[in-house]
Amino acid sequence: MEQQSQAEISKYVLPPGAEGNITYGYLYIDIGNLLFLRGAKVDKTKVKVKFWGDKGDGQILRPVNASRELGGIPTAIQYQIRCDMINFRNYLQDAVKLHFFVLDSRNDKPLGRVSLLTNFYIKHQ
Repeated sequence: MEQQSQAEISKYVLPPGAEGNITYGYLYIDIGNLLFLRGAKVDKTKVKVKFWGDKGDGQILRPVNASRELGGIPTAIQYQIRCDMINFRNYLQDAVKLHFFVLDSRNDKPLGRVSLLTNFYIKHQ
Protein backbone atom coordinates (compact mmCIF):
# COMPACT_ATOMS: atom_id res chain seq x y z
CA MET A 1 0.00 0.00 0.00
CA GLU A 2 1.27 3.45 -0.80
CA GLN A 3 2.25 5.65 2.11
CA GLN A 4 -0.64 7.69 3.52
CA SER A 5 -0.58 10.13 6.42
CA GLN A 6 -2.37 9.13 9.61
CA ALA A 7 -4.87 11.99 9.12
CA GLU A 8 -5.65 10.72 5.64
CA ILE A 9 -6.14 7.13 6.83
CA SER A 10 -8.37 8.08 9.77
CA LYS A 11 -10.92 9.84 7.57
CA TYR A 12 -11.93 6.59 5.84
CA VAL A 13 -14.38 4.86 8.16
CA LEU A 14 -16.77 1.93 7.83
CA PRO A 15 -19.69 1.79 8.16
CA PRO A 16 -19.94 5.29 6.65
CA GLY A 17 -20.72 7.88 9.31
CA ALA A 18 -19.73 5.62 12.23
CA GLU A 19 -18.45 7.66 15.13
CA GLY A 20 -16.15 6.97 18.03
CA ASN A 21 -12.45 6.38 18.50
CA ILE A 22 -12.37 2.59 18.78
CA THR A 23 -11.08 0.77 15.71
CA TYR A 24 -12.07 -2.91 15.54
CA GLY A 25 -10.11 -3.72 12.41
CA TYR A 26 -9.21 -2.54 8.93
CA LEU A 27 -10.42 -3.17 5.42
CA TYR A 28 -7.93 -2.68 2.59
CA ILE A 29 -8.79 -2.15 -1.05
CA ASP A 30 -5.91 -2.39 -3.49
CA ILE A 31 -6.50 -1.82 -7.20
CA GLY A 32 -4.06 -3.96 -9.17
CA ASN A 33 -3.83 -4.10 -12.94
CA LEU A 34 -7.00 -3.26 -14.84
CA LEU A 35 -7.64 -5.31 -17.96
CA PHE A 36 -10.20 -4.60 -20.67
CA LEU A 37 -11.50 -7.33 -22.95
CA ARG A 38 -11.96 -5.00 -25.91
CA GLY A 39 -9.04 -2.72 -26.63
CA ALA A 40 -9.89 0.23 -24.35
CA LYS A 41 -6.92 2.19 -23.03
CA VAL A 42 -6.23 1.37 -19.39
CA ASP A 43 -3.75 4.23 -18.99
CA LYS A 44 -6.58 6.81 -18.98
CA THR A 45 -8.74 5.19 -16.30
CA LYS A 46 -9.36 5.52 -12.60
CA VAL A 47 -11.67 3.65 -10.24
CA LYS A 48 -14.23 5.12 -7.84
CA VAL A 49 -15.13 3.01 -4.80
CA LYS A 50 -18.45 3.75 -3.15
CA PHE A 51 -19.77 1.94 -0.09
CA TRP A 52 -23.44 1.60 0.74
CA GLY A 53 -24.53 4.54 2.92
CA ASP A 54 -21.64 6.76 1.86
CA LYS A 55 -23.08 10.29 1.55
CA GLY A 56 -20.03 11.56 -0.36
CA ASP A 57 -18.76 10.89 -3.86
CA GLY A 58 -16.75 7.82 -2.90
CA GLN A 59 -12.98 7.43 -3.08
CA ILE A 60 -10.91 7.63 -6.26
CA LEU A 61 -8.13 5.10 -6.86
CA ARG A 62 -6.00 4.35 -9.90
CA PRO A 63 -5.10 1.01 -11.40
CA VAL A 64 -1.42 0.10 -11.08
CA ASN A 65 -1.09 0.06 -14.87
CA ALA A 66 -2.70 3.50 -15.38
CA SER A 67 -0.77 6.46 -16.74
CA ARG A 68 2.01 7.99 -14.65
CA GLU A 69 0.12 11.30 -15.04
CA LEU A 70 -2.32 9.95 -12.43
CA GLY A 71 0.52 9.40 -9.96
CA GLY A 72 -1.08 11.61 -7.31
CA ILE A 73 -4.02 9.22 -7.03
CA PRO A 74 -3.39 6.25 -4.71
CA THR A 75 -3.70 2.64 -5.87
CA ALA A 76 -4.92 1.46 -2.47
CA ILE A 77 -6.95 2.66 0.48
CA GLN A 78 -7.40 1.62 4.09
CA TYR A 79 -10.70 1.94 5.96
CA GLN A 80 -11.05 1.78 9.73
CA ILE A 81 -13.86 -0.50 10.90
CA ARG A 82 -15.63 1.38 13.68
CA CYS A 83 -18.08 -1.27 14.88
CA ASP A 84 -17.73 -4.78 16.23
CA MET A 85 -17.51 -7.63 13.74
CA ILE A 86 -21.12 -8.77 14.24
CA ASN A 87 -22.42 -5.31 13.33
CA PHE A 88 -19.94 -5.03 10.47
CA ARG A 89 -21.15 -8.35 9.07
CA ASN A 90 -24.72 -7.05 9.33
CA TYR A 91 -23.68 -3.88 7.49
CA LEU A 92 -22.14 -5.93 4.65
CA GLN A 93 -25.25 -8.13 4.44
CA ASP A 94 -27.46 -5.04 4.25
CA ALA A 95 -25.17 -3.46 1.64
CA VAL A 96 -25.38 -6.57 -0.60
CA LYS A 97 -22.88 -5.10 -3.13
CA LEU A 98 -19.79 -2.93 -3.19
CA HIS A 99 -19.60 -0.88 -6.38
CA PHE A 100 -16.43 -0.01 -8.28
CA PHE A 101 -16.99 2.54 -11.05
CA VAL A 102 -14.39 2.58 -13.83
CA LEU A 103 -14.00 6.17 -15.05
CA ASP A 104 -12.27 7.86 -17.96
CA SER A 105 -9.69 10.02 -16.18
CA ARG A 106 -9.88 12.74 -18.83
CA ASN A 107 -13.53 13.64 -18.17
CA ASP A 108 -14.71 11.38 -15.29
CA LYS A 109 -17.33 9.76 -17.54
CA PRO A 110 -18.18 6.19 -16.55
CA LEU A 111 -16.77 3.41 -18.70
CA GLY A 112 -18.26 0.61 -16.63
CA ARG A 113 -19.16 -0.71 -13.21
CA VAL A 114 -18.07 -3.75 -11.27
CA SER A 115 -20.27 -4.96 -8.41
CA LEU A 116 -18.79 -7.20 -5.75
CA LEU A 117 -21.32 -9.29 -3.84
CA THR A 118 -20.34 -8.82 -0.21
CA ASN A 119 -22.09 -11.99 1.01
CA PHE A 120 -19.38 -14.11 -0.61
CA TYR A 121 -16.81 -12.55 1.73
CA ILE A 122 -18.70 -12.93 4.98
CA LYS A 123 -17.54 -15.78 7.19
CA HIS A 124 -20.64 -17.49 8.56
CA GLN A 125 -20.33 -19.15 11.93
